[in-house]
Amino acid sequence: MKITIAVFFTITLFLSTANAQLAKSPFPMFQHDIRHTGQSDFKGKGESSPTWALMTGGEVWSSPVVGKDDTIYITSHNNLLIAINANGRKEWEFKTSSKINSSPAIDKDGIIYFGTMGKNLYAIGNDGLQKWKFKTKGALHGSPAIGKDGTIYIGDWEGRVYAIGSDRLLKWSYKTGDTILASSPAIGKDGTVYIGSWDKHLHAINPDGSLKWKFETGAKIDSSPSIDKKGNIYFGSYDGNLYALNKKGELLWKFETGKYIHSTPAIDKKGNIYFGTRTAKIYALDKNGNELWNFDTDQSVTAAPLIDKAGNIYIGSWSGIFYVIDPSGKLKWQYNLKSPIFSSAALDSTGAIYVGCMDWNLYSF
Repeated sequence: MKITIAVFFTITLFLSTANAQLAKSPFPMFQHDIRHTGQSDFKGKGESSPTWALMTGGEVWSSPVVGKDDTIYITSHNNLLIAINANGRKEWEFKTSSKINSSPAIDKDGIIYFGTMGKNLYAIGNDGLQKWKFKTKGALHGSPAIGKDGTIYIGDWEGRVYAIGSDRLLKWSYKTGDTILASSPAIGKDGTVYIGSWDKHLHAINPDGSLKWKFETGAKIDSSPSIDKKGNIYFGSYDGNLYALNKKGELLWKFETGKYIHSTPAIDKKGNIYFGTRTAKIYALDKNGNELWNFDTDQSVTAAPLIDKAGNIYIGSWSGIFYVIDPSGKLKWQYNLKSPIFSSAALDSTGAIYVGCMDWNLYSF
């Protein structure tokens, strides 16, 4: 009888762990959701100066995420994952053996996943204790995505995309033709995984790890793809174009900017697309690729936009200016952090805005 109970408990625990899904929290992963829309369910407070700043101890390349209890998680070049409460107090930190560029992703059980330059994908509990780590072939710069079945997807510098169960077991890996640097996987309704590579292609991968299709651009891709409600995919390329493809991988349109696009596009509820460029502009396009407006920034923009419930756009530039732009393209306010902002912003349930900076700080507005 004791053996039966133990076996049942083991099986139940395994199934619970293996079926973890993305957390239903204010901002559980890079660009909010598995489609990378960048849409928050909350409206920003609109305060034009920081309410607090927390020193992480290293450059912040990654973007913050927010858990169910409004705990903020951020990684840094000081080899740390840090948990911070909404008042700016550090709750705990977890130290790895190498730098971290990857933004975290949180599952429904509060487990935090992120990659490191030391070729490890980590799973850390919300108590700051390590659950497991998975060794990859190449360094992990981009951010993980968590599928509806709990599978964790991430790309590495060797050009591989990994599908890893929340039980740490490898489901499959897929090899592109070159490095996957900053592109984070986006996942369609049918489970198709989309990711960009330095081989100049956007890859669409079936849920079993086989190639569905790939689309060639004129240069390498660091932009993460975003997916609208119809399943159309948007992404930028170093050839200076923002591309729109349908689910079959057919070109719908492309929009030329003149310099490379690193920024991951955000998509609002109307289907409008927002992104930054190396030409020091932020663009707003409609779903057909027509320009609605553009906003001049002082320097290049490689961060992804955040869109709040009211349609306001939040984004930082290389000079350190954090911009808040209304839906019509007019500046609401800005604040100069005086160091480059590569981090994309996140919102919590109170409307507080969080963004990382290369001056080693996480800021709250």
